[in-house]
Amino acid sequence: MDHISFDTRDASGVRWLMVRGDIDMNTAGDFARALDEANGGSVAGVDLTHCGYLDSSAIAVMVRQRAAWGCSFPVLVPEGSFFRRLFDITGVDSLFAIVADPREVED
Repeated sequence: MDHISFDTRDASGVRWLMVRGDIDMNTAGDFARALDEANGGSVAGVDLTHCGYLDSSAIAVMVRQRAAWGCSFPVLVPEGSFFRRLFDITGVDSLFAIVADPREVED
């Protein structure tokens, strides 16, 4: 059984969805629902600091959410992490504001 949990926090004018666990094809639906609920009328960001794994289904959720909102949103990813390299290789870093610190988000 896959385990994933979500919390939200507000920092730097952004409501961050903090992901704990792995996002794969079994949990992508949960991730999509959590991201949609976190929006709450303002642009949300995704904090992957405590995410252990993600696959293409997670990226697809983020790209679909970007299209639904009609705008990009920040994604918090530690410097030098596998996710940062994955986003660079796949070009996802051109679709989102990939940051290592919430204070990097511009108004």
